[in-house]
Amino acid sequence: MNLIWQDSSVKVSGVTFREVIGTSKRETAVKIDCSKTVPCDDITIENVYLKSSRQGKKASSYCNNGSGQLYGQIVPKVSLK
Repeated sequence: MNLIWQDSSVKVSGVTFREVIGTSKRETAVKIDCSKTVPCDDITIENVYLKSSRQGKKASSYCNNGSGQLYGQIVPKVSLK
């Protein structure tokens, strides 16, 4: 049996995360993981504050193949193209 891996063909765009405040059980509180062949675009992140629910741990973010705009205070820091 041969399995052939195919990248996503679903386009994600025009998504807004606004005024999100809370805690994350996972270390990676913000994860934007998009396909290289069909990247996510027009993502807006505005005033997001997420901290770790685990004492002494810092929340982090991960962004792969996502682009858009950042506004206001954003914790953890997010890097969009």
